[in-house]
Amino acid sequence: MVSPVTVSLDRKYIDICPSPITLEKAMSFFLNSCRDCGQNTPMVLLGLLMFAITHILYTSAFGMKPLNPEPGCGVVVICGIFYCLLYPYLSGPFTYLVAVYIALIGFMGWRAIAGVQLFNDLWTWTKLCACLGAVLFMVSDLTIAVNKFCFPVPYSRAIIMATYYAAQMLISLSVVECKDDNDGNIRKMN
Repeated sequence: MVSPVTVSLDRKYIDICPSPITLEKAMSFFLNSCRDCGQNTPMVLLGLLMFAITHILYTSAFGMKPLNPEPGCGVVVICGIFYCLLYPYLSGPFTYLVAVYIALIGFMGWRAIAGVQLFNDLWTWTKLCACLGAVLFMVSDLTIAVNKFCFPVPYSRAIIMATYYAAQMLISLSVVECKDDNDGNIRKMN
């Protein structure tokens, strides 16, 4: 059995436990690094596949509860608009692969957004981090797609890398739990 890593911060402890969620996210980070290796090479299709698998793992880590279909409808509309903008520039297998990829990243974004529930007392900082991370991933990937298929985006490299690494950081923060030294209870960071 692997023990959790504990870091003390002013009488509070942050535990990073090897749970299924952290293992899924660790695998996602590995697949993202494989995708990054293929970004500037002819292996773009392999990179697209690696990132698609990553989004499936993120979706599974975010879970299906609460269902919350309203943000899902909004994400479907946004993804549909993005695909309609990209479609005239796509050809060959990218016509279908980009559609599948947009559906996967949209589903991942919906699951992260659905977990936040800002208008009642059920939200946590970890869920908010997951939501913002997913949205930044969508911005990063849209910038990549527009830059690759449509037209050069000014400062695309800076935009892509800033949003990509911010998304990775925020999703990483979504697995951090806080243990209060006073009562010994573990709770999500709020």
